[in-house]
Amino acid sequence: MITNPIKLKSAVNNIEAELIINLLHNNNITCYKKSKGSGGYMNIYMGYSVYGEDIYVDKSDYEKATQLLDEISTNNELIPEEEDKENAPVPFYKKPRIVARILLITMLGGMLLTAILNIIY
Repeated sequence: MITNPIKLKSAVNNIEAELIINLLHNNNITCYKKSKGSGGYMNIYMGYSVYGEDIYVDKSDYEKATQLLDEISTNNELIPEEEDKENAPVPFYKKPRIVARILLITMLGGMLLTAILNIIY
């Protein structure tokens, strides 16, 4: 049971979050994830969130969890390091705001088209 939660890491998406959570659980570290922003609603409505997930562990397990993630990151490169993210250009589909705007415009366009067709017919 987590009595004193502390944020361990922000995962890019639900898949990365689940991989990290499984790794932590396999090493007897209790943890949970929490969607960022309106990510929880997007997960329910669309099955995917562009906002990512925050992973929390108990403060007593924080150091062990950090060491475990650092070890995995440096040895197997399953989790990209922050330096690599800063230097590499980010494609548009990995930018949460742009994807959210595209989805919103698509939904509003569909609603507008439906309204126009209902008025005409």
